[in-house]
Amino acid sequence: MAASICASCGLRTEAQAGLPTPPVLAAHECWAAFGRLTAYGLERGWADFPHQHAVDAYAVQHPGPPGKPITLWFGLVGLHLAFEHGWTGRRVQVAHWRLAKTSRQGPDMDVAGRGTALTIGYVLDASPGLERDSALLEWAGSVWESVAPLHDAVAAALPSLHRL
Repeated sequence: MAASICASCGLRTEAQAGLPTPPVLAAHECWAAFGRLTAYGLERGWADFPHQHAVDAYAVQHPGPPGKPITLWFGLVGLHLAFEHGWTGRRVQVAHWRLAKTSRQGPDMDVAGRGTALTIGYVLDASPGLERDSALLEWAGSVWESVAPLHDAVAAALPSLHRL
């Protein structure tokens, strides 16, 4: 049984054949795990859409080519709004839409080597329902904490919150 280790987040899983190529720097198995979490979120039908926090956490944990720099910037903004201002995933999603109309690129932010102990695997290992929902928020919060040295720079580069 061969192992797969994601170069970006460190997720360790069993290697699987025939998985699609990720559009970000991630192991095929890690990208497939994100697909499973996305499906879970759609099944849950959350009104406040906490899946947005998973999208942002995944973006921050998997920066760089082939992903676009704007993806990392939006991930940092989303985590900032969620964990510094208490915004729901739905409100962060709307902020992303508004920000996309005015910004095609954020400032350069280096998140390399700022890994966390938690990965998407932590979320998927939790039992579906409230336990997994809680694990999703814990994972996203741990990703935000892993980039603590960037918190002030993200806040300074973010347009006025009243416009988002």
